[in-house]
Amino acid sequence: MQVFIKQILTKVNNSKSESDFTFFFNLLVAGEALTKLIVLIVTASLKKDKDRHQYRILHGLVRASGIGEWSRSLEDLLTGTASQYLPDAMRKHQAEFTKKCLDGEWQYKAVKELYSAMSYFKLPTDSKPAKLDLKAWFKRVY
Repeated sequence: MQVFIKQILTKVNNSKSESDFTFFFNLLVAGEALTKLIVLIVTASLKKDKDRHQYRILHGLVRASGIGEWSRSLEDLLTGTASQYLPDAMRKHQAEFTKKCLDGEWQYKAVKELYSAMSYFKLPTDSKPAKLDLKAWFKRVY
């Protein structure tokens, strides 16, 4: 997994010297790959249950027609019905995504910079609340 992430970052960094379009496209690819990787890791960690939440989520992802379904699956995994089947080892990671953060924390900065980019392209954004959670970064893709 670390090799995969390193290769994506290398591709993005190398594309800076090519063209703005190539760099932008590679940033989109990196964001999509990161989203999918996170969703798959969290889904794989789910405990087996009688309602088969893991199967339900994977079934939806296999048939997904866009990144929006991946983001909705992450929302379900972190705060929806499937979240009760996360193992204890994943709870600290769940908290990283769901805790409301103030300015100065890395989660807040990530969402704030995404909002800034969206406003530059005149895309609609929520008003900037005083506290943001990292899930908001993933919600912006659908």
